[in-house]
Amino acid sequence: MGTTASTAQQSFTSPKQRGFLHGNGMSAAKRSLGSSSPQMVRFLNSKAKSIITNKVAPVFITYNCTEEFQIHNDLLTANYTMGRISDIMPEHYLVLGEYFIVQDVHCKTDVLSTTGTYGAPNFRKAQGDYPIYGMGQPSLIGFNKLLQRLQGEGHEEIIFFCLREEPLVFLPWEKDFVSYTPRRKENLHENLHSLGRDVTPEQVELTVRRELCDFAKLTQNIIYVYNDIEHFKDEPHTVSILSEENIHISEEIYKRALFTLPSYRYYRLPLPMEGAPLEEICDTFIGAIRETPSLSIYRNTSRPLPSLLFSCQTGVGRTNLAMTLAALLLHHVKGTPKQAMSEKKQDTHEFQIIKMVASRLPKGQQVLEEVNTAINLCSEMHNIKDSIYENKKKMEGIVEDYQIQGNSAKQYFLQMTLQSLECYFYLVVFKAYLHEQYPLAFAKPFTQWMCSNAWIYRLLAAMDLSELSASAALVTKGIRVLVASEYLAPDILSSAKEMKVSNFRRVPKMAVYGMTQPGSEALSAVLSYLMQQRRHGHLLWINVQEELVIEGNGQLFIPREPTCLEKPIRVCMQSPNQLQKLEQALAEEVLRSEEWLEVVVEREKQLRLFKSCHTLQEIFAQQSSTHTGLSYRRIAMPDCSAPHEEARHLFYLHYI
Repeated sequence: MGTTASTAQQSFTSPKQRGFLHGNGMSAAKRSLGSSSPQMVRFLNSKAKSIITNKVAPVFITYNCTEEFQIHNDLLTANYTMGRISDIMPEHYLVLGEYFIVQDVHCKTDVLSTTGTYGAPNFRKAQGDYPIYGMGQPSLIGFNKLLQRLQGEGHEEIIFFCLREEPLVFLPWEKDFVSYTPRRKENLHENLHSLGRDVTPEQVELTVRRELCDFAKLTQNIIYVYNDIEHFKDEPHTVSILSEENIHISEEIYKRALFTLPSYRYYRLPLPMEGAPLEEICDTFIGAIRETPSLSIYRNTSRPLPSLLFSCQTGVGRTNLAMTLAALLLHHVKGTPKQAMSEKKQDTHEFQIIKMVASRLPKGQQVLEEVNTAINLCSEMHNIKDSIYENKKKMEGIVEDYQIQGNSAKQYFLQMTLQSLECYFYLVVFKAYLHEQYPLAFAKPFTQWMCSNAWIYRLLAAMDLSELSASAALVTKGIRVLVASEYLAPDILSSAKEMKVSNFRRVPKMAVYGMTQPGSEALSAVLSYLMQQRRHGHLLWINVQEELVIEGNGQLFIPREPTCLEKPIRVCMQSPNQLQKLEQALAEEVLRSEEWLEVVVEREKQLRLFKSCHTLQEIFAQQSSTHTGLSYRRIAMPDCSAPHEEARHLFYLHYI
């Protein structure tokens, strides 16, 4: 009779998923993959034991075998949403409440033309002798063909990593199964992303398959998909679905090889489309390595290395990043690749943030060189460092801003630049982790190692170092405005009348004083008070100002953006000398202009012609000749947050 029996109470979950990916989808995902209608709630309260399927509807029989219920199509349809891409196209059911099913990969994706030969688009091997391979999304037959090709070339052990964070379903198409993915009507070219840590792609794929099967039951065993989202010729297409066996998810496609290749293994590493991966994903990658004896420090060197195969949608961005991570690992397993030893490419790309992180890591310069080598080995389709410069060049070449996907083009290319730079940054950090933990058999996970090196996060947060290269002419050209220090720091303690400086105070019973930034006149008054009246023979003056400050015509000014005068312009630097050089350049630019400049003083705009302009370093140097016991240091600290590790270290060194 087609009966499915169970000794436990049966439950039924509605397939609708509107809360699954949006709003409070996290909590909803923990509870269920859907929400139940009132009719379903009443059914859940019954004690169904068996389910009998027939042509009308499922029949649910209770434990006492005296009652039976049928759930008809009208109840099923109440849980689903219908929609259409345009008015001239047919209306049909939408998965997860709002998504259309779109073909994942097109023929234009295969730049290297490897689909016919190897079965997957953009299939390639890393340069050198490392067994690292990358490719785009294959079909079912294509993936099997690729594995057979690798096996025929002598690769006994194959470890495959699927890098897709977006959900996939494989539907029948011309005697094969090809990948499709749900996408929004607003942007049919963009995959779903940022599903959240509590929602895995596998969970979404199961839900999508269940809904597609329900749609087929409601529409004469067909579902609607879209293959051409550029011209929509003959769209949508219909696919015949008779049972769940006509729809496969990623795990079913990639785990089939386990039955024919005993040494084959499969992992899913959901990498983001742009930017660096989550540290938990790096832990998953390390976990896969730990499960592979042939990659450990105690491996049998007489046996060949396993082949590491990576795949994303196009086989470019995410695949390139994962291949580079694998190259960094195999450097510890096998040593420097032969091609890298014979051909050393001169690297001229320099990034300030990378210099900073390398200078603080153990063996930093060696780590950086090894990362650059790994990037070059995997650069056939994509080079992370070249991508940084290309996006930066595009951003700087924009004269009049325009829109890209509804956003500022300058902001778009800036974001792309920072995301590529973030990937490069994490490669350097990950290589430093390998240097420490590979000899220890990865005793400490990557997430824990990162937490024990918290300074890396602070450095990463200051990744945008564009202020270090900002021109001092921004002020003289009117792009930025000089704001008086008194405007930004009102005298709350009313100390300016007596001490010539705002908010002057002393820590009780201690020779510790604080105040706002003083100019030449105020500095002279404060030093006379401390070193003559208070009789302090030696004075260590620590300036913690993080912004640029100059003194013009005897008054302190700070550059700000005209549209947000209250917001500080942070200058993230590696040493105080960088800040002092920027202040010197600003002072020289203001004097050289010999023009009336707009400034903000006492909540109103004025025009000033500066006859004199000095930096803070020059102001304190002038006072040092008069007050011989004065020592001046610049240790920049952020407002309203804890000081950086560098600042605490410098403060400690100067204090002792």
